[in-house]
Amino acid sequence: MTMNTQLSNTSELERATQAIKENRWTDAITDLRTAHERAPDNCDIWGQLGFALSRNEQYGEAIRVFEELAAKEPASPKWPYMVGYQHYQQKAWARAIEWFEKALKLRPGYVKVLYRKGYAYLALGQEQEGIETLTSCVSSWVKMTPAAQETERPSYGKAHFQLGKIYLKKGRAFKARGHLQIAAQIDSKDHDVLYELGQCYLQLNLLDDAVRTLQTADQIKPGTDYVLDRLAQAHAQKGEYAVAERVYRRIPEHRRRPFVLQHLGMMYLEQGEHQKALRHLEAAAKKQPDNHNIHYALGTAQEATGQLRAAHASYKRAVNCRKTKYNLEFKQAKDAIQRATERLAAAPPAEVRDTPKNNEESSNRTTSHVDLVLLAAKRNRAFSSMSLLLSVAKSRVKAHESHSNLRSPPKDREPYMSRLRRRQS
Repeated sequence: MTMNTQLSNTSELERATQAIKENRWTDAITDLRTAHERAPDNCDIWGQLGFALSRNEQYGEAIRVFEELAAKEPASPKWPYMVGYQHYQQKAWARAIEWFEKALKLRPGYVKVLYRKGYAYLALGQEQEGIETLTSCVSSWVKMTPAAQETERPSYGKAHFQLGKIYLKKGRAFKARGHLQIAAQIDSKDHDVLYELGQCYLQLNLLDDAVRTLQTADQIKPGTDYVLDRLAQAHAQKGEYAVAERVYRRIPEHRRRPFVLQHLGMMYLEQGEHQKALRHLEAAAKKQPDNHNIHYALGTAQEATGQLRAAHASYKRAVNCRKTKYNLEFKQAKDAIQRATERLAAAPPAEVRDTPKNNEESSNRTTSHVDLVLLAAKRNRAFSSMSLLLSVAKSRVKAHESHSNLRSPPKDREPYMSRLRRRQS
């Protein structure tokens, strides 16, 4: 290489380096192509060109560059990883895994590659392979030197995050907590990590931790509806219904997705505010007519207000939706259908209605069993959509057995809180 060529390359590389710092990928690619033409055997320039192409989302060209580098330097695990990463960015998960495996053969325990490979397995729906690969990622990081650990720390944290999400969805909240706490320690400003950790605390009934964590997530990215929904649930579970309502009011009505309307409706149902519960659950069912849990919740609210025919229909829709969507039975809804059928057969015609009773009459008729559910929930510090509905449904059966005429209690009936205290003694 002549002195003039070296000087020219230096100038082009300096310009390319500055362009990369400023995210001017097109300019960087132009200068790196010129530098590569002048020094075709320089793998560093070639690698920078592939990197710039990748950042500019020119994945096909980047793949060609990295494949040639993999052939030129077959002992380097970096190049097959970079080929795999281009496929990964295009969500070509199977092709990405093929190249990640080539990189891992050259460098077992390559933490970054193990994380990407594990994520790709999850994206393909191969959960067990994903769990095994992500677990290997975590154990490989632990064996590294402190300096190497610092470099791979982000991938280590992301692996814990993915494992935590998996275990949380599988109902293994205690195991999920350890993974999510590590992920939060590594990146305490990650909104998604804090949301999942807050959900985990909620499932474990660690309500103060849930509120604190979800409030932090809300501060990082204010007004996210799913964070506000979980935060409101945490306050409701603590019995702080006024606070929960204030949190829900932060979600504009036009942005209230079905799950928000469902949970808000169930909160009102838990408090015995059946008209509000009906209004929100009906809106949720209208927005998402194939959601079996929403129809089941709506049926519970309808049954609470004496709309037995409507409740029967909602429970039936819940069964059909779950069967159609997941090919699964819905035993709780089938039991509710049977209960509603028996109540329809036993109730005098005057008690069977197609519209809800007024607020006062409906509230008086059902306060006792709904409030008993509330008391039990506070005692156990437990809250979940389905467990609440099942508790309300079971208590309603007991109420029906002892009050089969479904009439409002007499005005001089013993005050409710006195009855509760007497039952507890």
